[in-house]
Amino acid sequence: MKILITTDCYKHTINGVSNSIQVLVSEMRERGHEVKILALSDSVHSYKEGDEYYISSFFIFLYPDARYSLRFHDPLIRELIKWEPDLVHLHTEFASKHLAMRIIRHVHCPYVFSCHTIFEQYVRYATANLFSLRWYITLKMGIIYRHASVLIVPSKKMKRIIRGYHVRRPIAVIPTGIDLNRYQKRIDADQKKELLQSLHLDDTNKILVVLSRLSREKNIEELIRYMPSLLKEDDEIRMIIVGEGPDKKHLAHLAKKLDLTDHIVFTGVISPEQAYCYYQLGNIFVCASTFESQGLTYAEALASGLPLVCRKDLCLTPVLTHGENGYIYETEEEYETYILDILNDPGKQKRMSEESYRKSFAINRKHFGYRMEHLYQKVLEHPS
Repeated sequence: MKILITTDCYKHTINGVSNSIQVLVSEMRERGHEVKILALSDSVHSYKEGDEYYISSFFIFLYPDARYSLRFHDPLIRELIKWEPDLVHLHTEFASKHLAMRIIRHVHCPYVFSCHTIFEQYVRYATANLFSLRWYITLKMGIIYRHASVLIVPSKKMKRIIRGYHVRRPIAVIPTGIDLNRYQKRIDADQKKELLQSLHLDDTNKILVVLSRLSREKNIEELIRYMPSLLKEDDEIRMIIVGEGPDKKHLAHLAKKLDLTDHIVFTGVISPEQAYCYYQLGNIFVCASTFESQGLTYAEALASGLPLVCRKDLCLTPVLTHGENGYIYETEEEYETYILDILNDPGKQKRMSEESYRKSFAINRKHFGYRMEHLYQKVLEHPS
């Protein structure tokens, strides 16, 4: 098969969508398929890196880091038209979707759509009127998805949301796989000590790990506001916040305001290849977001052998069993109780860690690749 994958962000943007696409590309190529990627450039210049095509784009003030492109006749677009893909897989409802549709119309190939985003969290940047918000999203989703052969979602939660927009296209639930080997690697004692020292930490600290894009919808502010009450119980607790994003300045200011600068470390952006090292510094992975369509960092934390303490959300069902490999909280009191329960009981922490590691094997990239390949073949045999 000749597969074109389109996305607004790819290797130059570190987030769950980018990571899931890289896994998909790798799996399809290992199965012998020819894959090309169409993405937005992070500048006004179009360029090509092997089979990756980056189209000129510009910043727009719709939501943080949003970019758009009007280069529908870019030479790189014409090159992809001449290549004539058998199938196009879209991973965005926004800018690069419009570029991809020009290719689809020229070559008359079917296309599938992966739905990664819960759009209320982004459209809220533009309007506070929730009725208008819901009406707008429902209208747009019906238009955007109307000719897709299949919609692909990573969780039952996302399927329910898409159905709530009155979208009637076929929907396939296929959880994104992760590269278990990447996160199951282990750092030795000297590497761990060196990394801790670089963050001004040591092995006496009890570390909560947050790995996320630093944006408002991730609700990291809640985890920072919960720190003072934890520190009253145990002054050795620390939090490392791994990642970058538009909310970083606000979060850093909040940590300073709450006198937490010695207890919270912002690492900034890191290489995806190094993420496993930061997970392994932690005793517990924590997350307060309720806007995840799947939450790949949950799966990464599992493979890294971390207990999880996360705010209640439907997408946690496949990865977190309350009381077995962590806890699901709804209030600050529950959060504090669960964190201290794990940190103060090394035996329980070890058992939960082992259970997380065991659960990670259900989220295998090979199984994900097989299911995606089967779906592509089915679409090509019976395009709708």
